[in-house]
Amino acid sequence: MRIMFLNHSFKRHSPQLEAHIQELLRSYASPGTTFELAYPDDLGGGEVLSLLEERKALSGLHHILETPALVQKAIEAERLGFDAVMQSNTFDPGVEASRLAVRIPVIGLLRASLHFTASICDRFGLIVPLEKKVDYLNIARAGTSIPVPFTCLVMLSTNLRPQNLMVRLP
Repeated sequence: MRIMFLNHSFKRHSPQLEAHIQELLRSYASPGTTFELAYPDDLGGGEVLSLLEERKALSGLHHILETPALVQKAIEAERLGFDAVMQSNTFDPGVEASRLAVRIPVIGLLRASLHFTASICDRFGLIVPLEKKVDYLNIARAGTSIPVPFTCLVMLSTNLRPQNLMVRLP
């Protein structure tokens, strides 16, 4: 099986990070499955993304602007004989539109992960850590954003007894 692993952004990763991603993907896959990293072309949204990143005001607009390039890359994957496309972004930009454009599976990591989790759990939570432990509250009308520090508290809900959750090491 040959799968295109499609980055959501046109910005390329370093060769070291690409090698690390390839190694991770190979470790998850069945023998004989190959992954090829791909990047969409910048069809004009790159300048907007750079500006939003600079202002720390990522509002989701960049995901909408990425969609045509992601659909174009999915069409290209089908033409080149790929068996599937897997997008690397957890917000799944362009996945639905790409599915309408091609006959091969287009997999969004967020939806696939949530679907799997929902099939094995009664309840679950989603935690999105940020590298700098600060999120930015975007106040569009004021044309600014406010840094909001946060801490993560993980709470799990299960019907198992606490002693059954403990891992016993030899």
